[in-house]
Amino acid sequence: MLSARHAPRIVTRSMCSVVGMTLILLLWGARPANAHNTIINSSPRDGDVLVTTPPTWSIEFAKDVPLPSASAEIVLSDGVRRRLETPRHGTSARVVVFDLPAPLSGNVTARWRLVGTDGHVISGRVSFTVMADGIAMPQAQQPVAAPTADVKTLDANGLPVPEPVRVVVRYINYFALLVLGGLLFAELYVAAGAVATVIGRRLLVGGAFTLATGSLVSFITFVTDLRDGSNSLVEATSGALGLTPGGMLLFRVLSSFAVVGGLLRFWRVNPVNDVRSTDGLCTRMAVLLVLYAVAMAFGGHSRSQRASWLGIPADVLHVSAAAVWIGGLIALLAVVIPAVDTNQAMQALDRFSVSAQRAVGVIVVTGLVQSIRLHGRVWSIASTSHGRLLLLKVTIVVMMLTLGARNRRRLIERRRTTTHDEVTKAAVLRSSLIEVGFGAAAITVTAILVALSPE
Repeated sequence: MLSARHAPRIVTRSMCSVVGMTLILLLWGARPANAHNTIINSSPRDGDVLVTTPPTWSIEFAKDVPLPSASAEIVLSDGVRRRLETPRHGTSARVVVFDLPAPLSGNVTARWRLVGTDGHVISGRVSFTVMADGIAMPQAQQPVAAPTADVKTLDANGLPVPEPVRVVVRYINYFALLVLGGLLFAELYVAAGAVATVIGRRLLVGGAFTLATGSLVSFITFVTDLRDGSNSLVEATSGALGLTPGGMLLFRVLSSFAVVGGLLRFWRVNPVNDVRSTDGLCTRMAVLLVLYAVAMAFGGHSRSQRASWLGIPADVLHVSAAAVWIGGLIALLAVVIPAVDTNQAMQALDRFSVSAQRAVGVIVVTGLVQSIRLHGRVWSIASTSHGRLLLLKVTIVVMMLTLGARNRRRLIERRRTTTHDEVTKAAVLRSSLIEVGFGAAAITVTAILVALSPE
């Protein structure tokens, strides 16, 4: 039989562990952060016509460039591609210098790419002409605008993993994280014994394996981003671990596999589920999942944009509150409600409603903080693709709030009438299922937002 659960001591111990590990992560990755970088100058420049082959190609960016992530190639007029050797910094850490092979002649397209601190691939190209016998000097050269960074993943000539696949992997990671967090929340605060049910156990194990697999795929994808066809897997992996996003991705892999290992070990030692014996398991899992969320924030926009000291905790709180609201609702509908009678189901929904209201408040506040931090001015959000998608996410959340408010009104009415009929339960469940659907849509938008630059 499932019962109510209150665990203030567990929460206190968990939060102390999370704070300590978060400080370790902050110290580990306390290097200067840069968001989506942009190219501001190139020598040769786009459209230049040169008499002789330049010895080097120098690119100046708006922010510092981590050399392990930078690579380039040239495409000759006959279509032959040649990879350029490992670059070096020029007059500052913002300048990257590649040695060019000699001799070159005709039209040359030079492609560059790098991975920013937020894990995004940034790419661009510069085209110039090298004079040679039989090539006449153009009579007039039209001025060409300075090259700009193309903030997107490369095509088949660069990165082998297309963006839709990346979005799906991110979606799976987010969804698994929220489901696991929601199930632990339901176990610790709403209905003790939720993870001891057959459905709860399957959902817990399935979510843990999904999160571990998705995290590993994300890390492999990042390593693949750093391979350009000539360097080895070991070199690419070493380069990935030399960057903050790579280190955070590896930490996510290790923490998610630790969750899987803990589950397997627990049920090997405790083949018969005991509600009391799950306290330690749920506490450890909750700590690992929060640290997973910290690594997500530390390897993305929350660290790479302005005021990272505010963005990282805001992001962790935002994800944690989403786990309580969306993940908790999924746990209620899939695990708790099917295991209890109508009276207990309404009581569980009542307890969840109180926590969900608080979680919504956290989501609204942290979402506003992140919007202002990433975009600078709230009224300028609509001017970028990132901002417009963010507005779509806000619209979806508002719809979820409307459905949640309707459920709360029904629960309040139930308190007044003290009736626990099947009609009220069915109406609340229908509304909750639609609310979960909107939550899945919000997760999809979030998975796409990660790939876009706020600037």
